[in-house]
Amino acid sequence: MAVLKATDQRAIFKAWARLRLDDGKQIMLSLSENGLIVFRMVLGGSLPIWSVWSCSFDEIDRRFEAEGQPGEECIQMLARQLIDCRSIAEVRDALNRRAS
Repeated sequence: MAVLKATDQRAIFKAWARLRLDDGKQIMLSLSENGLIVFRMVLGGSLPIWSVWSCSFDEIDRRFEAEGQPGEECIQMLARQLIDCRSIAEVRDALNRRAS
């Protein structure tokens, strides 16, 4: 199970969350007006090195519209969807399944 390391949501289009996966790798979910980008992080989770997955903000609404809980921020809901992932491959698979 992934560990949620940190989140920040200043506005709907300015938010991020960092997760440490079971295999020790860290990812960052970055939510902006362009959509969601999931980055692989290095140096203790402080430096993004490549994009693992991305989609537009409209796709996020379509894929995850029914997943939010009352009072939950969008970035928290997205992180919750990935909390059971153990590796970057599982993160990609989980997000790709949402497209179906």
